[in-house]
Amino acid sequence: MGTDFLVTPVTHKGVNSIEMYFPNTSNWFNFYTDKKVIGGQTETIQVEKSTIPTFVRGGAFITTAKPMQSTNEYDGNTFDLHYYFDASVEKSEREVYNDDGVTRNAYNQGLFERLAFESETKKGSFEIEFEAELGDHYSASTKVINVIVHNFPRQPKRIKSHGKTLEFSYDTLSKVLFFAIEWNTLKAIETKIRF
Repeated sequence: MGTDFLVTPVTHKGVNSIEMYFPNTSNWFNFYTDKKVIGGQTETIQVEKSTIPTFVRGGAFITTAKPMQSTNEYDGNTFDLHYYFDASVEKSEREVYNDDGVTRNAYNQGLFERLAFESETKKGSFEIEFEAELGDHYSASTKVINVIVHNFPRQPKRIKSHGKTLEFSYDTLSKVLFFAIEWNTLKAIETKIRF
């Protein structure tokens, strides 16, 4: 996911704007405002006192956890999954590694999981597949995932995941779609959004 962020540090005091080049390999979204920038151009970006200019690649999956005081409070079974929808990206795939955060050499001991997220955009539908690879000594678990789709083009007609119709909310102004799923990592599931 490191290649999915474009960050320009502000190194001088009193700077109000900076010039940023956006690679033409993707379109980019402002991490704080969701404003879309077409790749392949240089833009003047206004600098805010409270943030660093940060952009996310279109088609990226980004996982985030709730604010916490220390890593002791981290729970890998509950997290937010942000997807930056871009109609020019037909398929996208990302992976997240997770372990207990305590065991040394957890990967070599088979005490890990890899969570894979794959998206596919078709005419009138958008699909996300969730799949897990578990280390030999890692137990499957049920994940509670809040899915936040940025820049989603319109109000969905329905969302179905592993045979169930899901509740969702959609903000027409921000174009942000939100829904939650429960996923037992023993088997892959697919969530289909009709719009």
